[in-house]
Amino acid sequence: MKDGLTLLDANTGRALGQVRLADDPLSRLRGLLGTREPPPECGLLLKNCRSIHTAFMAYDIALVFLDRHYRVLDIAPRVAPWSIQGRRRARHVLELSPAFLDADPFYIDQLLKLESRRAH
Repeated sequence: MKDGLTLLDANTGRALGQVRLADDPLSRLRGLLGTREPPPECGLLLKNCRSIHTAFMAYDIALVFLDRHYRVLDIAPRVAPWSIQGRRRARHVLELSPAFLDADPFYIDQLLKLESRRAH
């Protein structure tokens, strides 16, 4: 799992928060399992993943489903433990604290971009 990515609105350049990258099978399988609820401004990006489960999770999470270009396809604002969620057209999934969505940072068809924190 890789740290240090800033999630941006590709159209405005506005920073939306920080994400860790889960881009291998083990880190995608684990996701946020066994962690404390992430801070509102942080999340986990599961690359090459179109569905998730929340088995054994201790808290609700929010999900943002993205296509291969990081365009927002759908938003699930609160997913309870022991749920399964997926979207057929999704290529990536953001796992977030539901509090991340309080400021309405995402909307359908929004294009997102990832940058290394060092790029600033």
